[in-house]
Amino acid sequence: ILAESVNLIKMISKGSKKEKRPKGTSSKNKTAKDAFLKKIDICMKVYDYKDESKDAKAKNERLIAINELQNLLQDQKSVIQLIVPNLDHCVHMIEKNIFRCLPNIKKSNLAFSETGVEQEEEVDPTWTHIQGIYEFFLQLVINEAVEVKMLKSYVTPEFVSQFLELFDSQEAVERDYLKNILHKLYAKLVPRRKMIRKAINETFYQLIHEGHKFNGASELLDILASIISGFAVPLREEHVIFFNNVIIPLHKVQTC
Repeated sequence: ILAESVNLIKMISKGSKKEKRPKGTSSKNKTAKDAFLKKIDICMKVYDYKDESKDAKAKNERLIAINELQNLLQDQKSVIQLIVPNLDHCVHMIEKNIFRCLPNIKKSNLAFSETGVEQEEEVDPTWTHIQGIYEFFLQLVINEAVEVKMLKSYVTPEFVSQFLELFDSQEAVERDYLKNILHKLYAKLVPRRKMIRKAINETFYQLIHEGHKFNGASELLDILASIISGFAVPLREEHVIFFNNVIIPLHKVQTC
């Protein structure tokens, strides 16, 4: 009986030790979170990309961090445990990178047939370091774990206004990313659709009445075409006003 009691005490002791394992799991989760936030912090830093030799090591670390953040979005467990609880940090990092003064890139208007020489177009040196951020943003929006109620709080009128200004970028690849992201946001965030339509309308009002050149007009028209195809018949008064004040006047604009 004494031997059985000793064995029972040992079994209980082993069981209590096993119950303490979650502490190790908690420590592991904290380490993963710290590593994740460190990557976000690295991606928040902005450098002088015109000088390739300046801060070369830091720039390379930044590219690696961006790539690692993209990879995390491919693992739903990481999305749920790291990205969703720290969505505020993620959105702030995205805004820090993409909301900027757009560079003026010199592009030649002379064709090869006119000069006989292949014209080299100037490329924005910043784009290499921003493209990964756009890809991260796109994958973040379409991820099912990132719910509407979480994401919509960040898509404010100010955010949409700044986002639409980026469509004036001279980089066609950037405008394509912007178009895809805005399209996905519109499709996902039903409560924000009216606000997004209003902001797009205001952008076109400026184009119609001020007549300035806007590089992203065709991309925004693509989004409008998609939006219009979803209008129910008969049209609501808002949509009739939209056709009369935006779509019809755009036919007279030469800068599209």
